[in-house]
Amino acid sequence: MTHSPGDPFVQAPSTEEEVAELLREASAERRPVTVLRGDGSAPHLPLPGAGDSPPDPLYLSLEKLDRVHEHEPADLTVTVGAGLRLQRMADHLQEAGQWIPVDPPGGQARRVGGLVAGGRWGPLHLGYGAPRDHVLGATLVTGDGRILELGGKVVKNVAGFDLLRLAVGSRGRLGVVVRTTVRLHPIPAADRTLLFPSQDHRELHLLALRLAGLPGSPAALEVLAHGLLPVSRLEEIPPGGGVVALRLLGTPGGVEALTLLAEERAPIPPATVLSDSASREFFQAAADGVEGGRPWLRFSVLPSHLPELVKRLTPLLELLDGVPGGWWATHARAGVLRLALPTDPTDVMAGVPDLLESVGDWVASVGGGYRRGGDPTLPGQESPPRIQRLQEGIRRVFDPAGVMRPLPQWHP
Repeated sequence: MTHSPGDPFVQAPSTEEEVAELLREASAERRPVTVLRGDGSAPHLPLPGAGDSPPDPLYLSLEKLDRVHEHEPADLTVTVGAGLRLQRMADHLQEAGQWIPVDPPGGQARRVGGLVAGGRWGPLHLGYGAPRDHVLGATLVTGDGRILELGGKVVKNVAGFDLLRLAVGSRGRLGVVVRTTVRLHPIPAADRTLLFPSQDHRELHLLALRLAGLPGSPAALEVLAHGLLPVSRLEEIPPGGGVVALRLLGTPGGVEALTLLAEERAPIPPATVLSDSASREFFQAAADGVEGGRPWLRFSVLPSHLPELVKRLTPLLELLDGVPGGWWATHARAGVLRLALPTDPTDVMAGVPDLLESVGDWVASVGGGYRRGGDPTLPGQESPPRIQRLQEGIRRVFDPAGVMRPLPQWHP
């Protein structure tokens, strides 16, 4: 469902003070509050309130909070409103030869506030970190309308409790991020992606772990199923199995040296090499495809446990090869494997729930985790009760009336 500022329950404040006033009123009336996504749609319907006639919901559009407040090229920082789209920020920063190295699902069409609140990261997290590693400061309007200034405008600015990291990735449970300051990086002079294909799932992941040990750190390193769109479109990649996608950023000489080292470590030469815009487009398409809104499961283990995880999941990964709607992808160095089942399961998927439950038990036994996104019927691991109590206690401090409706974990 898409909403616009002309709808009766949608407000599009143009200042941070207006956001605070709206949240104070909503808190007093215990009115559910949902922040609209960049396309004007609500992530989900508000939860019902207490009693037979819950208050009408309030939808907040941040589209008017889209200013570049301050850009300090010499300090490599920029302060922007939460409604600014990442593409507009990128266009502004490009004039100074700078960028923020993030590639969340949805790419440059996302708004800065959604990036900060969601905390979602893409393949570039390997070389540059997650959004919380880039955010230096933020202005948060709490659920009851208080305006909090968290962090600052320089790298070393934290004294006492680091509430900024609590807010980044909180999925809107604590309030509304209305302004943020982020750390910038110079735009790399060279951008290259090497693609190594294989039909053997375990071989793919062993190669990825070998490439993860390259000097320095690759910008991105993913293992992607052939069925994912950016891979299946490449004629050089044979159907079935998948590819190890290695992205290298830096100076031309540095990228060339790492390319030679990667080819020495790989048993076969790359099937294709993508450069500059083709490299960027490939990885953004991968980020969009891996968590583009369809149901998925995410397993997280130590990278050293990844080959065993793949071995246990191999029957399912082989089933997903060539099945419409099914895919898998791995952030190898982080030990994270995501997979999605077909939207219309067939008899070929019989026994999958039992397999997933068994693998989930093993993941928990080695100290890992697994969670679902987009489909409550899929198995998932709940947080321990003590963690849930801690989370609820923190939320009550920032949102006493419980009006904020958090983004779901699979929010794009």
